[in-house]
This record gives sequence, structure tokens and C-alpha cells, in this order.
Amino acid sequence: MEVRSEGLPVSLWPLGSYGNRDFSLYYNKITQNTPFPLQVQVHAEPPPPPLLRAREGPFVALHLRYEMDMLAFSGCTYGCTKDESEELKALRCFFFFFFCLALFIQICIPLVEEKEIVSEERRLQGLCPLTPEETALVLQALGFDKETQIYIAAGEIYGSERRLAALRAAFPRIVRKEMLLDPVELQQFQNHSSQMAALDFMVSIASNTFIPTYYGNMAKVVEGHRRYLGFKRTILLDRKRLVELLDLHQNGTLPWIEFAVAVQAAHEKRIGQPMRRRVIADKPKEEDYFYANPQECLCERTNCDDLLGPSNSSSYRENEHTIPSKN
Repeated sequence: MEVRSEGLPVSLWPLGSYGNRDFSLYYNKITQNTPFPLQVQVHAEPPPPPLLRAREGPFVALHLRYEMDMLAFSGCTYGCTKDESEELKALRCFFFFFFCLALFIQICIPLVEEKEIVSEERRLQGLCPLTPEETALVLQALGFDKETQIYIAAGEIYGSERRLAALRAAFPRIVRKEMLLDPVELQQFQNHSSQMAALDFMVSIASNTFIPTYYGNMAKVVEGHRRYLGFKRTILLDRKRLVELLDLHQNGTLPWIEFAVAVQAAHEKRIGQPMRRRVIADKPKEEDYFYANPQECLCERTNCDDLLGPSNSSSYRENEHTIPSKN
């Protein structure tokens, strides 16, 4: 696979070949054609991106994967109305039908049963993205307050503003690229999903904290690039554990303070600190994703034992968070 790095700053070279996307083309188009507010330059020590400079202080990039296609293909409908659940199921079946035609219809019959997904089972297994409402509670438990600036790095949220109401109530300082870019500036990207994702990617790299609500490809690549830039804080949510805690809290079994303590404890070692990448020689699909933790690249610049040793693994509470009171 050819790595195309022409025109990119050095800090973006590792991503030249990600997903067969021409990041050189996207980077140049985005930075040259959006004079303000979206020219995010990514360096080893990136400054606050211009799109948020008017809003002083650090900000969180929240990769809120609660989009229609994500929910349809994952079979996750928790929090959706009956009509929405039916709509998502119909969309999944529609695309599955054309997938079958492409692969010859005879191989699809044994696959149909596998597409009968039980949403609640997947959620309990930690296989669903957190809902906006769940995300609001988790962010509060992690210590983020109403003054936290949050950039939502995502496409159209399923259910639109109705589903974002709880998140906005808890965190009024929420912004999206559609709010920050002039419609004329945004128009050149709107019909190109990869370029829209590239805008979110660049802001996510520059953020003080990155939090994905689902561990997909973009989340993994952002995580790895933030490691490359000096292990910038990336909170990787333990969705299976969080679902257990959320259900206990919401049914009244687990008081808020105990819920918050448990959430923070579950993420002490999930903030993007140095760690060894698990490699399985004969089972590459089961090993840790290289782009999420490019350990081999990081070790070129320092001694691996010093970098990955226990003395260099910070905890969650060392990052200025305390046990919060619920807003």
C-alpha cells in the first residue's frame, strides 16, 4: 500500500495510507478552503484549533457513534421508540438483501438467522454504542461539569435534537462542525462523507481529551495517533462494565456517588497511557490493532522498557478529576 505524505506536516505522515484514503488531498483541501474557523494544524504539541479559540479553555472531542447506519448494522435499538426500532431493522434488512445479491443468493439463507439480532443481548455484551443519554451520565461520573466544552465528532445523530436533549442539558457548551463553519465553507464537504469525517478526525487529534462511545475504526486510529503525539488523554470506555453500572444506577440500586466512583475506577487504566500491544503471531485478527497502539513506531524514539514500564503508567485521577456531584 502506497503511503502518500506529500504536503502533509510530519505529524500526519503515519496516516498517509489509512483506509486507502488520500489524506494529503483531504488535508490540503480542508486547510486551504476553510479560512476560518476550521484550519486545524496538527503538530507534536498542537495548539487549540482555531474553530474553538474563541471559546477559551480545554475541550473534549466526543465521538458519539449514535448514527442511523451504526445502529442499523449493529442491531442496537436501546432507547429507541418502537417505530424507530422498526425503521432500523428495515434498513438493516434492505442492505442485507443487496449484500446477498452481490454474493449470490444461495449463500445467504444460513446467514438470515444470524441477522436476527437481539438488541438487549448485544448491549449487555458491550457491543452497542452508548446512547446520548448514557453518555451524559458517564461524562458527569468521570468528572466533567457544565463548563466543559464538547465538540461532537459525528454525523447526524439518530433522533436529532430529541436524543441530544439530555446531553445538552448536562453540557450546554456543545458544538458541532455544522455550528462552527459557515454554510458556504461547509457546503464543499457535505456530499463527501470521508471529508466530513476528516474534519472530525483533525479536531479529535487536536482535542485535550478524546472519548469515543464506540470502538470503531476512526476511534482506533485517533487513539493511535494521539499516542504518537505523546500519549494525549484518550478515554476508552468499557461499555460492558458501564452498561452494568448504568442499569444499577438507573433502577435505584446504585447511588450516584458509588456509581461515579465505580465509573472512574473502571477507567483508571483506559486513558491512552503507554502499554504493550498484544501480538499473536498465528492469529493476527485477535491481536491488538496496530493503528490503535503503534508500539513499534513509538519505541523508535525511546527505550521501550522505560516507555512501557509501570512507572510511566498514569492513573485516571492524576488527570485533575475528582468524584463529582451530580448536576
